[in-house]
Amino acid sequence: MHSEMEYTRRFLRHNFSTDAEREGEQILLKLFEEKKRNSPAQWENQITAICQQIAFAMPYEQRLQLIAFLCEIAKADGSVHPKESEALRSICQNMGLGANTAEQMMGLGGTSLDDAYKVLGISPSATDEEVRKAYKQMARENHPDRVASLGEDIRRAAEKKFQEIADAKERIYQARGMR
Repeated sequence: MHSEMEYTRRFLRHNFSTDAEREGEQILLKLFEEKKRNSPAQWENQITAICQQIAFAMPYEQRLQLIAFLCEIAKADGSVHPKESEALRSICQNMGLGANTAEQMMGLGGTSLDDAYKVLGISPSATDEEVRKAYKQMARENHPDRVASLGEDIRRAAEKKFQEIADAKERIYQARGMR
């Protein structure tokens, strides 16, 4: 928990501002207190309701960026606990995102060929045409222009994510000898 909180502070400070860092910390502290006051079932119901509200109010591309941030936080301590993976999959499902979205976002920043396939949401047995199609879809859905209205900070984070998607594509193309 401590490393995730520290990562979140650094992430907010680096990507946004000290005000955002303070606001983010206050939100997290309120969430932790709320979790303590509720049974696990009540907490799960609250999280589901919040995710559904987000799905209703936030465009698809912005929800993708939010999941990318949550995945970065989950990876902050160097490993992702199975409960974290389960929670991310549940959040994706309740926010109306694809079943593989959490796995795709968890693959970002990876350097292996397996990570690259994970990012594009395809298996190594995919055809070259399926690789091209998967990349085009990821590029279209995750283009930084789709979240530019949220401010320069979010746009920069989206550009980083977009570059990581392009890097994943290049690893696959290179391994297959594709152009």
